[in-house]
Amino acid sequence: MTVELSARAIPAARIAVGRGANSETLAITLACDDVTALAIAASQAEAQLRTFKGIGNVTSSAALQRPEIQIHPDAARAAALGVTTDSLADIVRLATYGDYSNALPKLNLSERQTPVRVRMDPSVRENLNAVSQLRVQGSNGTVNLGSVADISIGSATGAVNKLLLSVSARGKLIIRGE
Repeated sequence: MTVELSARAIPAARIAVGRGANSETLAITLACDDVTALAIAASQAEAQLRTFKGIGNVTSSAALQRPEIQIHPDAARAAALGVTTDSLADIVRLATYGDYSNALPKLNLSERQTPVRVRMDPSVRENLNAVSQLRVQGSNGTVNLGSVADISIGSATGAVNKLLLSVSARGKLIIRGE
């Protein structure tokens, strides 16, 4: 039985079989409504694909997990203190990345201008207490970020793709000839 005939039995699968040439890339997309189940399935598929002879350079977008600061605003507390989502976003961006490139102050040197980017030290970003002390503009002055949002360290995929209202993970592999 050929791969194409076997693949037809998979519901909702879109599979195109190539010419089988050396170094041909095959892309696989898994889709699911459950992000956790998708991550598990993508990890298992990646591990199983690595066991096949002649397949190399297996990658997956689901494997791009990295720790990040997660800030979940409390809408009721923010509204009571007059804090907008724009002011929350601005302070978090300024502290973690710095201002937009075109808004950065410039250091004037003899032959060029060098942008000056000011942001929190990476070691401070890991201290949730320090992050919660960032000052956010409210209607009656500034308030602590921690008083209008829950702050935690978590991880999320580097990219989330929407495919027909399902979350998807994409992977690629290279088929090598014998």
